[in-house]
Amino acid sequence: MGAAVNFLNTTYDLVSPEGDFTYNAMEKRRAQLFRVYARQYKYLTEKLAIHGTVSTGYQNSTSKNKSSVDYLDGTGSGQATETQAKSFMVGFSPGFTFFASKKVGLNLTLGALTYSHSQSEERSVNASSPIEPYKSNTVELDFSSMNLNLGLSYYMGRN
Repeated sequence: MGAAVNFLNTTYDLVSPEGDFTYNAMEKRRAQLFRVYARQYKYLTEKLAIHGTVSTGYQNSTSKNKSSVDYLDGTGSGQATETQAKSFMVGFSPGFTFFASKKVGLNLTLGALTYSHSQSEERSVNASSPIEPYKSNTVELDFSSMNLNLGLSYYMGRN
């Protein structure tokens, strides 16, 4: 069993001169992610095991975006938006673990079967436009060789 907590705080700025105008863009994003997982092993040999990992998680994020086009003659336009998003996911991923010692294992995970539910609301800061809600439900099955993950694990309770 395990857990992960991630915090993300990013800022992106772009100024792009394009002939008779300049394009400006700025994004600030904050996100918090909490995830828990459990893994079950089936030993093939003393040092090699196949495993299945079940995980679930929740993410909350806020984005603030501003963009504008400024012309050389002094005219221009711009917009600003704020987006609130929440996501829930659950997944299963199979893999192999090679135990280099009793406490250290090398993991190879082979893709995943995941379900996620996301909903977000975007609103314009400049105008009194209505909130634009968005919802999605996604099921993804990806066991391709393009989605291989290699990891190193330390097992505190294993003797």
